[in-house]
Amino acid sequence: MLILSCLIILNCFLSGCTRQVTLPEKPDAEKVNGSKEQQRETGTIFTTWESRGDSYPLIEEYTWVQPPPDLYPVAGIASHHLLAGSMIDRFFSDLKELREVSTFLIISPLHWDLDEQEAVSTLGSWNTPGGAVENSKPLSLAIIENLHIRPNDTAFLYEHGVAVFMPFIKRYFPKARVSVLAVPGEPPVNVGRVQSICEAVCSVLEEEDIFLLVSSDFSHHGNSDSTQRKDALSRDFLMSPDGDSWVFAGCDNRPGMYIYGRLAERFPGSRSSVLSNSNSYLISGEGEQDITSYFFTLLGRFTK
Repeated sequence: MLILSCLIILNCFLSGCTRQVTLPEKPDAEKVNGSKEQQRETGTIFTTWESRGDSYPLIEEYTWVQPPPDLYPVAGIASHHLLAGSMIDRFFSDLKELREVSTFLIISPLHWDLDEQEAVSTLGSWNTPGGAVENSKPLSLAIIENLHIRPNDTAFLYEHGVAVFMPFIKRYFPKARVSVLAVPGEPPVNVGRVQSICEAVCSVLEEEDIFLLVSSDFSHHGNSDSTQRKDALSRDFLMSPDGDSWVFAGCDNRPGMYIYGRLAERFPGSRSSVLSNSNSYLISGEGEQDITSYFFTLLGRFTK
């Protein structure tokens, strides 16, 4: 199965499909899955960029709006491009200042289409130099059961929409556990199925001390002018999210935007703060005609 999945990934990469990422070198079985002893205890152990010895460029200049000090965040949106690693670090640092998180529920795009389900999860954990980020198995099993889906570890072997966050979670929330859900994020969106996913996610958020992290990048493959136009529409939604205007968010995780909007409706008086908006060209100075943009937000209620 692993060999077949790697061939699918390779074919997608060579054919120039729209969901391209830079893949790491293929790790050996023990590095991906852990030793046999580890697998018996914890399930699949996935690699992360940090466990492979990768790093991100330090960004010294970018616009960042400090979140209100009396905001209690229940959800947020963050980029999954390691190019924006300095901003991802700032996101988790700010979150740490506002609250503790015992469990992260991450909604990610399913970048490589390695599962035919409308949503897929795993019971695996993620390796970092600071130790493994363990799976919250009771939460994962509850979501899997509620959505009538089956776990699929293969779908997460190269899923940067999930793995990119794990070293940051370990750094700022060393005892936190995670549960993950990957969904096809590009249009067309099966709204009925997304509504079911939203109900399953919102129900556990109301019952548990969980932070919802929507993993998403925004405007893709445009120049500066088209990126600014798309980002203006996305910003309008992110400033005042609801369950109807999510279609204006030009991103690779439309179901995540729907859930974010519906969650805002469930917390009367909640506020969505846009912390930052940047893009790959501003950060790297490269790819002026092939820009990906990034938003970082926090959604919460005020404590005073």
